[in-house]
Amino acid sequence: MTQRTLNDWLAWMEQQHPSAIDLGLDRVQKVWQALGAPQPAKKVVVVGGTNGKGSTLTYISQLAMTAGWKTGTYTSPHFLRYNERVAIEGKSVADGQLCAVFERIEACQTALSQQGEVISLTYFEFGTLAALLLLAGANLDLAVLEVGLGGRLDAVNIVSGDVAIVTSVDLDHTDWLGSDREAIGFEKAGIFRPDRLALCAEPDVPQSLAEHAQTIAARLMKIGESFGIDEGNGDYRCYGQLPDGRPWYVDHIPAPQLPVRNMAPALQAVKWLGIELTDEQCRHALSHATLTGRFQHMEWQNRHWLLDVAHNPEAARHLAKWLARNAKGRKVHALCGMLADKDIEGVLGALVSSIGHWQLLTLQGARGQTAEGMARRVAHLTSDASIAQADTVEEALTALINVSSADDLIVVFGSFYTVSMALEKMLAD
Repeated sequence: MTQRTLNDWLAWMEQQHPSAIDLGLDRVQKVWQALGAPQPAKKVVVVGGTNGKGSTLTYISQLAMTAGWKTGTYTSPHFLRYNERVAIEGKSVADGQLCAVFERIEACQTALSQQGEVISLTYFEFGTLAALLLLAGANLDLAVLEVGLGGRLDAVNIVSGDVAIVTSVDLDHTDWLGSDREAIGFEKAGIFRPDRLALCAEPDVPQSLAEHAQTIAARLMKIGESFGIDEGNGDYRCYGQLPDGRPWYVDHIPAPQLPVRNMAPALQAVKWLGIELTDEQCRHALSHATLTGRFQHMEWQNRHWLLDVAHNPEAARHLAKWLARNAKGRKVHALCGMLADKDIEGVLGALVSSIGHWQLLTLQGARGQTAEGMARRVAHLTSDASIAQADTVEEALTALINVSSADDLIVVFGSFYTVSMALEKMLAD
């Protein structure tokens, strides 16, 4: 039998289950138990939230690796290669490693079916089990796991974190998680565990989240109360509490490249776990942390580009604030492509006063929104900006280069798909 390549496996995984999303832990938990319930590391941090998961995870892993802790991460989605989803000490795993654990999972499913338990898994569930096997086999001190969708019923939630973090709570994936912040907050609080640290980095804490933490006796800490961040004169000070109640703080942290607020839960998690770092090590790790597609600056074709996957209103508001502070006096162009099931009006509305020229991109596929549909929305929101449309990312990038100057800023946002397509084109040239 011909050995399957990674692409073969990924294509097969997409066809395994009748629906792309099927929230619930029963199926994935049964296979996980049959695999021996692999624990990813000696200590585990689980990161959920509407926005800020990736940057918080990156801060934590950078801090831990700086301290000499052997660290692995599981993130989603990927930008250019599936391998990015699982990293050991900051390096993506190899094709062969992924294929080997995929084979183990399929063999486990086959064995279960022979016992009368026919269990199919979604693409994400299969990938999550693969990540847990790879991390468990790496003899890690720390694993940092990013929730895929929600929390309570997400496949990552089969693992109990020593620390669980909810970075933010806002409206996104409302078809799956509920139509208001209280419903969504409850779903995200599902990653909390009794007597374990539960961090909420959302300033406006949903009552449902706080009540769930109290009901299960999780050790809830809220940003701005038990831990937090203060802005100084061009730098930042983070503070919090150790398990014995003693305070800690790290001051004079330089402005980071990733979102500022997420330094606070990352440092609180690291301090709580007993990861020992000097203040200078903390400053260096936080200020040098970078993440593909999140406030990522690139120079390409003699133009300055800012790539950010902002695809919901909260992330768009954060991007608008950044532009207000950092793009004064520059003309800002936007390359935006979005999925039709997102709050397009909310995203465009948050940024419409920041953008002088819109280059709108049709995303192909059943979930994609047309450039024409977005153009109508932008035109309804403002008459001060110029609007153009494109059907391919190559066409959109070329058009932006032609209408912009070297002094302008071009922001690429709206979807992981939009940013990854643009990034792939930029890196290929």
